[in-house]
Amino acid sequence: MPATIVAVALQLVDEVGLQAFPLRTLADALGSGTATLYRHFAGKDELMTYVICFAAQQHGPGSADPDSGPKLRKYYQRLDPAAYPAIAAADELISVPLDEEFRFGLDLIMEGLDRVRGRTV
Repeated sequence: MPATIVAVALQLVDEVGLQAFPLRTLADALGSGTATLYRHFAGKDELMTYVICFAAQQHGPGSADPDSGPKLRKYYQRLDPAAYPAIAAADELISVPLDEEFRFGLDLIMEGLDRVRGRTV
């Protein structure tokens, strides 16, 4: 069941985004209650850690085309900045190799989770 939960969570995050992703939506998609989710995960933060790891296995560093930077830049330039406010930072992010950007983001997430849990980084 946890693998199914993580896979469905990744699909929902892709569809609605992380900010619009309450656990209730995930529970509904799985045909269960939120209590079921809490039997498998301590909370949304822990679940998102598993989702990130699952996504990394599926699409992580090494899977991207080394020449993907220009393709990503063109893609982001076609998006409407009003609908996607983070586009302003896209040029800066794309200039960093994808594997470095991914690793940096994953390190930040893991460090934040460790701090929330009271561990020393």
